Amino acid sequence: MKLVVFGLAMAVALAQTSSEEAAREKRLQWWRDARFGMFIHWGLYAVPAGEWKGKQIPGIGEWIMNRARIPVDEYEQLATQFNPDNFNAEEWVRVAKDAGMKYITITAKHHDGFAMFGSKASRYNIVDATPFHREQERLREIPQRKSHSPGARAADQLRSDRDDLVRHAAEDHEGAE
Repeated sequence: MKLVVFGLAMAVALAQTSSEEAAREKRLQWWRDARFGMFIHWGLYAVPAGEWKGKQIPGIGEWIMNRARIPVDEYEQLATQFNPDNFNAEEWVRVAKDAGMKYITITAKHHDGFAMFGSKASRYNIVDATPFHREQERLREIPQRKSHSPGARAADQLRSDRDDLVRHAAEDHEGAE
């Protein structure tokens, strides 16, 4: 009897693995077909733009807190200066489309812990900690229409990902209470 149960469990596990592999392969095939897209790193690290206290910091800007050994309480103050009023989602999508890109990925939360979306989990985000005082609703400036164009698909995915992140952050916060 134990051997039958074990065999059945193995068959179920193999079927799940096969199904998961097929889903993974489908996603990877989309990636292979898309080939070219825009990956945007954007956050508080844009404020110092590679320079800290008058000194150019080597390496890529998103690592400035680590490379310049900026204390957390000092780095967090960058949020008071982060105000992307000139952000133009339409322009970003146009540039991507004109270059032949098929997708856009944006860093919604980087290793510095700052979130580019409002969150119940932490006030260290674009809504609560910056003069911008709003979520990346500016991402919603990207056309809301459903389309087969790469830009519109990227915008739909961006909104979907953002909504998932916000929902998961809220669920995590509620679960911690």
